Amino acid sequence: AIDTLNPERTQYTDAGLCREEYSYQVVAINPEHRYQSWSKPAAQVPEYNYPTFRHSLTNSTIKGGQLVTTWEQPATWTPSSYTIQRKTTGTDNYQTVAEDVKAQQYIDSTAKVADQAYQYRIEALDHCSTPSANYGFSSSVHLKAEASQQNIDLAWESAKDWSRDVSSYKVQVKKQGAGFETIASVPGDQTAYQD
Repeated sequence: AIDTLNPERTQYTDAGLCREEYSYQVVAINPEHRYQSWSKPAAQVPEYNYPTFRHSLTNSTIKGGQLVTTWEQPATWTPSSYTIQRKTTGTDNYQTVAEDVKAQQYIDSTAKVADQAYQYRIEALDHCSTPSANYGFSSSVHLKAEASQQNIDLAWESAKDWSRDVSSYKVQVKKQGAGFETIASVPGDQTAYQD
């Protein structure tokens, strides 16, 4: 039994359900508990809102030689856990590196930060273990690009948590069918560039 009701009640709402079929029956019990009568089963699939993970600020930074990724919880719902996926720069495929993460932080102790660059994405799971329809992507430098006339104006925030240690930034561009190439190198205290 999922609940016991007073005999004058003839309605019940089962809340917080997942996207699957649920079958119910009601059992009527007489006051002396000597007799019981069962209803016919009734089945239904509830409406279900798939979770989204929009507007999640996700940062990755190096602390003590390890990559630390942090993120914000979605504004409209509370995930039951997170899945962390990682790829190396130059590859297209993300690999799962951690599942059932409860905190809003992941420390990647296997990343070789001196040899390789990494990108992370965070997948939020709801109480039904349904993954979010989109992801929060990580970056240690948050870049914005705006078009003006025949130029592209770039602006970025200093690298989170280690901006004092940045000696320079490389500005790279990728055209269709080609890889990224460096077009400029700017001092570490410069956070804008126009192409």
